Amino acid sequence: MASQTDYQFGPWYDNYGGWPIISMQAAGSITKGQVVQLSTGTYARGVVAYDGDAGITTPAIGVALNDASAGEMVSVLGSGPVMMLISGAGGCTSGQAAVVSTAASEDGRVVSEAWADGTAMKAVLGTCLTTADTAGEYVAVLLHQFVVAI
Repeated sequence: MASQTDYQFGPWYDNYGGWPIISMQAAGSITKGQVVQLSTGTYARGVVAYDGDAGITTPAIGVALNDASAGEMVSVLGSGPVMMLISGAGGCTSGQAAVVSTAASEDGRVVSEAWADGTAMKAVLGTCLTTADTAGEYVAVLLHQFVVAI
């Protein structure tokens, strides 16, 4: 019976054509198919298996497409495309929510806010994948296919 259900999704199963695949570095042991989040450790572009029991304060950024040990590269099927956006004066921090700046002179620029349960954030675009320290820097943002509302 198992062999009959292995292909229940048809020929498109495990086919990621057209979806964003991001090359990241494993900051711990990762298994293909695990949901991953950005790590806050040694690796600048690091990911770890999603730690749901630590509280939902960090977004999942995608799903691992291969097994990897710490330090090895892992392909991540992202939850949306990655775009280079212009940061506002508040800057952006890797791993935080990318939101639209509300400063009068910064129309269309992004800044970051920490993810937290119960926080009312508006215009969340996605997750900052890199850090921008000053206004006008380009920051990599993983755009998400959802909206956080208050």
